[in-house]
This record gives sequence, structure tokens and C-alpha cells, in this order.
Amino acid sequence: MLLLGLISGVFSALSQSVSYLFSARYLQRHRSAEWLLLYSQALMGACCLPALFFLWPGASPWRLLAWLAPLWVLLYFGGQGFFFLGQRLLESSKLVSLLGLKIPVLALFAITFQSAHLPPMAWGAVALTVGGAVLFNWTGGRRLTLKALGAVLGTVVLYCGCDLLETHLVRFSLGEGCGPWAVLRASLFALCMLYTVLGAVCWGILMRQGFHGRLLWASAPFCGFWYASQVLLFMCFGAVGPVYGNVLNSLRGVFSVILGLLLSRTGWIRSEVRVPAAMWVRRGVAALLIVLGIALYSIARA
Repeated sequence: MLLLGLISGVFSALSQSVSYLFSARYLQRHRSAEWLLLYSQALMGACCLPALFFLWPGASPWRLLAWLAPLWVLLYFGGQGFFFLGQRLLESSKLVSLLGLKIPVLALFAITFQSAHLPPMAWGAVALTVGGAVLFNWTGGRRLTLKALGAVLGTVVLYCGCDLLETHLVRFSLGEGCGPWAVLRASLFALCMLYTVLGAVCWGILMRQGFHGRLLWASAPFCGFWYASQVLLFMCFGAVGPVYGNVLNSLRGVFSVILGLLLSRTGWIRSEVRVPAAMWVRRGVAALLIVLGIALYSIARA
């Protein structure tokens, strides 16, 4: 199970980083985060619906889905909306790495709602993560304004809620199974169920506002890589849990810095401002600080 979690977590991070590049490309060409969100999720929902007939678990999930699915859709809409807003204000390589700020949010949640007393190691993890985020503000390109910081924090908080709900649904669907194939089946069911519900909502909105086929197909590259990343991420959460899963998924920051460096001089994505090589080294260090912070927090909370 650990090996399955490691492999799925790393490749989820890579696929997610690529999907963010395509979302930045879409926003660059069509300048509408709303259309990207609606069309990409409508397309994903259409792809997920047929798979449900083959993935339905033995235990009936209707009672759980009655409250979990609507709540997840609301959190997901909000998180994606904040993320696409952030892409207008920051380079993707910066923004994706800053999603590692989940650790301070999780720490605050534990203190506020669980009356937890964090050990020194956990506070050290918070310090590393915040330090990495601060360092990103001195790596050239666009500055981290209050509006951009608000978009980052909104994304992080709502994504944390989605992670917890997804993990709960995967583990409910898993039942008595514990092997890799059982985890894969439960993960795919949870993914397809949630994205089918989300897709149905998006199709309803699009039918009322007017449907444009070219915008649907323009969202397909982002949709494809995002879908792959989510299959792998659900598998990772099901295998090793949301905390360690977030450690592995935080590698998306490192991957995004590398991809941003490779594409910064091509003009393929204009949001990646050209900066000196030394600044890219700083970005790499900042991303690694965030990864180390998340790893340290997971050890402290284990």
C-alpha cells in the first residue's frame, strides 16, 4: 500500500503541474476562469458517468452522498475559482508551490476545532512552510499582493476541505478490501461519483447560459491532465491518507518550478515572467522548504 501511495502521489503531482500550465494557457487565450471551470468539469463529468455502472460499491453510499457530494461541489467550485483568480495575479510556478500553505491551515484547524497542542516539530514545520512562502515573494516576477495572498489562502482552505471529504468517501467505498485493486476501484468510484455530480451542475449552468463547443474542446488538455492527477491523488489518499498524501502531492511545487523554468523563455505561457537564473534557484529552494515543512508536519502528527 505504501508503494502504491508513493507512486500515485508523485505522478499525481506531476500531472497536476502540467494541468496548471494548460489552465494558464486557456486563461491567456480566452480570459475567462468561469468558462474554464464550467466546460472542463462538464467534460469530465460526461466522461465519468459511464464508469459508475462498473465501479458501484457493494455498500450503498446514498446516505453519505446526500450530504457529502453537495458540500464537496461547493468547496470545489470555491477552491477552483480562487485558484484561477490567483493565476491572473501570480505566475503558475509560484501559485502552485504556495498551495503548500495547507500546513499552517491544518495546524490552525487542529488548534481551533480539535483543541490540539502541537509539538515543537509541528511548529517547526509551520515555520518552514511559511518561510518558503515568504521566500517566494523575493524570487522576481509578480509580487505577492494582499489580493493574491487572499486567492492563495482561499484556494488552500477550500482544497483542504475537499481532501478530507474525498478521503472519507474513498475509505467508505473500500469496505473490507485492502489490496491495490480494491483501492483503485474505490478511488475511481469516489472520483467518478463526485465529478459526475459536479459535471451535472456545470451542464445545467451551461445550458442556461449558452453552450459553445469550441470552448469545451479548448478545455480538453487541462481536463485530461487534471482528471489523471485526480485519479492518482484519490488512490494516494486511499492508500496512505490525506496528510502523507499531501506531502507527496506538494512535489507539484517543485515540478511547477522546473516546468516554469523550461517554458519561461518560450512565450508559450506569458504569465511566467522572465527572471534571472538565480531567481529560479531561489524558487527551487522555496519550493523545497515547503515540501520539507509538509513532510515534517506529517511526521509530527503521525
